[in-house]
Amino acid sequence: MRGSDRLPRRSGASPQNYEDFFARRVPAGLFFSILKAMWFGKESGKSGAGGDPQEDLTPVTTRGGDDGRSGLLDGSRRFKDDPVFDALGYVDETQVALGCCRAVAGAPETASDPLVKSLVGQIEQEQYKLLVAGGVMACPVNVPFVAGQEIITDADVARLEERITWWRQRAELEPRFFVAGDSLLGAECDRARTVVRRAERAVVRVVRAQGREEQKAVSRYLNRLSDWFFILARWADKGFPLAD
Repeated sequence: MRGSDRLPRRSGASPQNYEDFFARRVPAGLFFSILKAMWFGKESGKSGAGGDPQEDLTPVTTRGGDDGRSGLLDGSRRFKDDPVFDALGYVDETQVALGCCRAVAGAPETASDPLVKSLVGQIEQEQYKLLVAGGVMACPVNVPFVAGQEIITDADVARLEERITWWRQRAELEPRFFVAGDSLLGAECDRARTVVRRAERAVVRVVRAQGREEQKAVSRYLNRLSDWFFILARWADKGFPLAD
């Protein structure tokens, strides 16, 4: 591999799974404890031998939102059409959209390629960062963050700017509008960037209403994330193996 093609250094290794992520990066807190319970059940993650599985798993259907309200990090409840839940929902959609990109890029026929492996890891890292962004947006302006809770910082923005620069050198950009669909991965990346932009707009609405500095960082982060996926779409359309 030529020096100019050296892969960008990743800022920290992506956690291997959600359990590891919560254990190492986001210590206990109401919002994250609820998520962990929903995804993993109790500590064992499995029902006891011979026991009723329903007794060992936190139910997904709680009926707690049947009155049209849902909870935030501090336990307060708001109606589901509150702008903060738009922001949370769109950030969640963004994480899923990135997962679709990662699945396409990491298909068996391309997964062994060093460049693709690096890209898959980078996308996964940003998926975890989007979980962090959701936690930041779920914390009301007058409520302190949980001790040890990870937040989005300027370092996250800088990491994306570094990736934009690196991938920009490998993408073909022309002074024109682009139509999505020249490759499967490119189309997924274009879809992801539009979902990110929608999340950014929703976050900006919350920021304008609350003005919390940590949430402003989420807005900047999403802006750069969309830029990165625009570049990735152009790179994929240029000749990613799945384009054929």
